[in-house]
Amino acid sequence: MTAVTHRGYIRVFRRAAAFVIALALCAPTFFAVLDGSPARAEYNDSLATLSPVRLMVCIDSGEVLFQTGADDACPPAGFVCLAAAGVLLRDFPDADATVTVPENVSVCYNGDSPALQIRPGRVYYVRDLIAAFMMSTYVDALYTLAVADAGTTSAFVAKMNEWAAGVGCENTHFTNISGLDAEDQYTTARDVAKMAAALAGSDVFEGLASKTRIELAPVGDEENSILVTTGNKCIVSNDNAAYYSRSFIWGKSGRTSAAGCCAVEKSSRDGFNYITVVMKGSMIKSDKYNETINTAFNDCMTMVDWANKNLKVVTVRKASDIITELKVRHSVSSNRVSVVPEKDVMCIVHDQATKDAIEVREHLDVDSVDAPVAKGMPVGTAEVLYSGSVIATFTLVTGGEADYSTSAYVRMRIGRILSSWYMILLYILVAVFFVCYKLLGVRWSKKRRRPVIVEKYAVIDLRRVSDRISKR
Repeated sequence: MTAVTHRGYIRVFRRAAAFVIALALCAPTFFAVLDGSPARAEYNDSLATLSPVRLMVCIDSGEVLFQTGADDACPPAGFVCLAAAGVLLRDFPDADATVTVPENVSVCYNGDSPALQIRPGRVYYVRDLIAAFMMSTYVDALYTLAVADAGTTSAFVAKMNEWAAGVGCENTHFTNISGLDAEDQYTTARDVAKMAAALAGSDVFEGLASKTRIELAPVGDEENSILVTTGNKCIVSNDNAAYYSRSFIWGKSGRTSAAGCCAVEKSSRDGFNYITVVMKGSMIKSDKYNETINTAFNDCMTMVDWANKNLKVVTVRKASDIITELKVRHSVSSNRVSVVPEKDVMCIVHDQATKDAIEVREHLDVDSVDAPVAKGMPVGTAEVLYSGSVIATFTLVTGGEADYSTSAYVRMRIGRILSSWYMILLYILVAVFFVCYKLLGVRWSKKRRRPVIVEKYAVIDLRRVSDRISKR
């Protein structure tokens, strides 16, 4: 029975050890789910417009103010000029470079696209031709630049598609430089805004695209200049400026039978820059003004005017504001470091918005950082919510520094080893072994003492018997 009991303890010991090992090895799996929802349009219901496709976005904060059909594929019309300008400004860093009108320039004339009728062999500045086709999609200006840049128009169109993809366009494809309707040529309002935002970073482009008129003359031949005026009515200020706003800086318009009227405008107010896109517009008769209205221009003006009157820019967080703190390891100079915005965070909200309607929600990439810690080190992002909707995101960085300490690192490593799963398992195994050893030791000691006691009693009894016999 004792042997059986001993084997039973051994089996219990083995099973307990196996269970502890299995428990240590079966660690849970964690899944991190990141909400990548874009900023939502907040004011769609606040303003009605005439065109079916519209988008207004702040290119500084990423806030979308209006969007309807922003991802619908539409013919690009004059928006091909945005991609063409992007390629040309990249390939001709010096806008004062010159190009020569090809001898076969007449092949680009199609009867539907506007043309300057520039003569073969004449030399023009690149900047002047870019300014011309931004005013109106002059096909011969585009043809001259395309051939000078890529050799053929098809090669240049390939560059346009490459450039568009490079600035983030996901649903854009060009097949010609004229913008005329074609089966496999399309873009979206969102992609147009991306192209416009990319070009807005170029002072050279903005200087050219903001012109309303130029005297286009061959190099050294000012007598043969051509007066070129813009077709973009949103930046024209005169007595008949029905669509003009001082907020508009530059833009590009276009029109084809399939694309309808379209326009993209850059505007600025209070230091913030906006891109407004309207597509699939039309020409409608206005009974109120007894004239025909271009709904693309009208809607751009309407959205910008509404935003100027009803929205304001607020500073949500300053770069010095502490959002939270992080624990610092391996440092004796500081055990915590502040987390602050990378820069001042400003957002656009309704003029009647209160502070309670704006919330900041941080998402840290780590729970702690290891020294050395440098000031300005990215550690996560934060979302700005307005009335429950995300309107902007910004980067969180460390707001201070922390020096590295070797002794702190050694203490951390020792503490980490002593608190690891393997050490915890070892502690449990030692404790189980000690308990089992004690229990088995008690059983074995009792078993060893019984024969001795019996033998002692047996000797004592024999002596007593012997004494009794001798007395008798």
